[in-house]
Amino acid sequence: MLMRCAPLFLIVFVIGLTGFGRTATAGDIEVKLSAADNPRRITLQITNNGKMELHLPHPSNRMALCFFFTDDLGNQVQPVGRAKVDPATREITIPAGETYTHKMSDFEFLTGSALFGFELKHAATYRVVAVYRPDPKTNLGVSSPEARFTVK
Repeated sequence: MLMRCAPLFLIVFVIGLTGFGRTATAGDIEVKLSAADNPRRITLQITNNGKMELHLPHPSNRMALCFFFTDDLGNQVQPVGRAKVDPATREITIPAGETYTHKMSDFEFLTGSALFGFELKHAATYRVVAVYRPDPKTNLGVSSPEARFTVK
């Protein structure tokens, strides 16, 4: 009886490994960040360069997005803890060749259970890189090119 079930088990196992929803690789995703000289109007664009539709974590999910800042002298700017949170887990779907646009009003991101952000000084110039983590299992991220802006 077990021998007759083995081929069916193998087929189910292989389908489970390949899956119907596909996880993203670094080559499939491109991330761009723009702040337009105003840290209150931030746009994050996630582009699916692959050939299949992707189901990805929403940028507001835990560990899905973070930012690395340096000031005009190249010194790293540390994020500041703002609140303890328990956000809902959401998903975005990006068809092949399409771009998902996420608008933000601040450079905030979630760690495991805390909301972090940055205290930016007026008239100061900063450089920022966004890191989006499309695969929550590996937590490997895709980074944006460096963006430079002055707080007005």
